[in-house]
Amino acid sequence: RFVMAYVVSHVFINIASPFIVISAKWTVVGKYKEGKYPTFGTTYLRWWVVNQLHTCLYPGVFRMNLPLYYRLLGADIGKGVKLSPDVQLSEFDLIKIGENVALDGAIVRPFTPTAQGCFALRKIHIKADCAVGVKSVVAGGSVLEEGTCMGPLCSSHEAGSSSPENRDACQILRPDPPLWLRAFCGWPIIALQYIMMRAIPLVGVAALCARVRLAGDLDSACGVMAAYSSHFVLFRLVALKMLRAVTGPPLAFSVLLLTKRFLIGTFTETRVGAKPESSDWNLFRHWLIKALNPGGDLCGMVPLLGRHYESISRLHRLLGMK
Repeated sequence: RFVMAYVVSHVFINIASPFIVISAKWTVVGKYKEGKYPTFGTTYLRWWVVNQLHTCLYPGVFRMNLPLYYRLLGADIGKGVKLSPDVQLSEFDLIKIGENVALDGAIVRPFTPTAQGCFALRKIHIKADCAVGVKSVVAGGSVLEEGTCMGPLCSSHEAGSSSPENRDACQILRPDPPLWLRAFCGWPIIALQYIMMRAIPLVGVAALCARVRLAGDLDSACGVMAAYSSHFVLFRLVALKMLRAVTGPPLAFSVLLLTKRFLIGTFTETRVGAKPESSDWNLFRHWLIKALNPGGDLCGMVPLLGRHYESISRLHRLLGMK
């Protein structure tokens, strides 16, 4: 029952989360309109509510088709557009993206703070065949001309100095490694990391369910809530939640570290003027390390220990940084 409940809840969350955001956007805000608005007014409040929901919830079932997800939110997205999972789009009705555009972890935000306690919403137009590198920002009111290639950590205010060579730095345009290599070598390691992150809390919850006899009618929602509302059960559930937050990141990082040491190996620098190596194994190495460390926060170790502590530097050194 516990395993079934765990699986059903995760499936429900992945289905419900995107539709909650979509319905809230069209119900609370409707359609974003270009203009200047006072901060802390009704427009700002409605924008804030939708923005918080969009930040806290995730695309769920739309992860495999992010362009469709943002189209349902109101964005005008052309054919052949590629969006990385960590791309950040907001105020969707004011965004127009042409065909064959690649956004690799970029921030596309029409919201612009202004003086005198106001904020502005300005349209953004990214024309066809553009490429925007990771952590680059496309600000409100920007128009990227056709074929513009922004490198990593750039701004749309610097779009005039873009170069076609920046397209090679857009990881989302690189081909994926072969399916057989991902299936037989990559997915088992990712599954092992997922299980390790949740192993101790899952064992603890299973032990709690086995040892504690819950009284009441467990066939109804009210009965389950009443049974789990006792101080004895609540204390242990909170303790297990804390245990997962403390033990999950180190266990996940250990899988990342061992995989980097014994399977991925050392990355080498690409020479100036040369294109990145595109062999199947090299593509797989880059794909795997990104899959094991998707947020770039060392599997949650950075928020757990703090970004500016010596321990984080030591963890980076263990992964090969100097």
